[in-house]
Amino acid sequence: MFRFFLLILSLITFASCNNSTLDEASYIEDVLETEVIEYSEEVNVNFYKEMNVKFTVSTSVQNNFVTEIVTLVQQAKDKWNFNSKKLDIYVVGANRQSVINLCDVYGNCSNDLEPFISAMNGNEAFYTLRENSYGEEGIVVFFDTIFEDISFKRLAFHELFHAYQFHHKNASSIGALQVDGPWLIEGGAELFSELILYQLGYHTEEKFNSQMELKLLSKEEYLSGTIPLNKIQYGSSLRPYYLGAWFTVYVISEIGYETYLVDFYEDLHTFGIEQTIQKYFSTDIAGLIDNFNTFLNQENDVLLIELTRILS
Repeated sequence: MFRFFLLILSLITFASCNNSTLDEASYIEDVLETEVIEYSEEVNVNFYKEMNVKFTVSTSVQNNFVTEIVTLVQQAKDKWNFNSKKLDIYVVGANRQSVINLCDVYGNCSNDLEPFISAMNGNEAFYTLRENSYGEEGIVVFFDTIFEDISFKRLAFHELFHAYQFHHKNASSIGALQVDGPWLIEGGAELFSELILYQLGYHTEEKFNSQMELKLLSKEEYLSGTIPLNKIQYGSSLRPYYLGAWFTVYVISEIGYETYLVDFYEDLHTFGIEQTIQKYFSTDIAGLIDNFNTFLNQENDVLLIELTRILS
């Protein structure tokens, strides 16, 4: 679960790479070719067009890895009903040279390569709101990895849920929704990356519940402390992603599953966090977090029963 610390990169703009700071020889020598894969052989071209997704893939990446990603993207877009969202998907080899090549293909790189290297070392994917080739915001980067592992599917769906969260035509900036910490945005992605694994049959109900129970590890420390949920920072021992997942459970318990997925996010982008919370909960952020704390203070068994009830 260490990768979640580094997922701060998933909700910041690409830190780009200044080619002049790189070793000139290593940059110029044998830059891997990249190509747009339309899957005329492995996947029907119409399927590619219907997904509104453009894949840019390093030729060093195995085709079966790309095919797995295509499947996950299709499943996420179908389940969360955002096929209209146009995305760029970059798939690169998990090594420093491939990251350099990604910068070269992505273009407009400046500053520092290291954020890419950090992401490569700690994650298999991340999401950015930088402009894509469709002229919209939204790029997902996948690093070649052992994709059969369920943890990769979980992370892929996590990043794709970020794409869902910002798929609205007039989506606000990340900064406008990422108030003080990762509680709201990352929490939603954390819950739905687990939930979709269960909904699609990758998880049993028992496994889903055990994963959600693990996300209560920092519950007692959090409830006995003085730091409110929205002030917990990335990397904290309080595990804001985990607590945020249960905050999302609480929100859904109050306003409903479909309302959360559709109306709640549309209002977040239209009116902002404070007005949206006032609209649905008749309180402010502090009041909502107080209510969540009361909800979270229940026994874990009760919380898991509530989880089953609201998601059934």
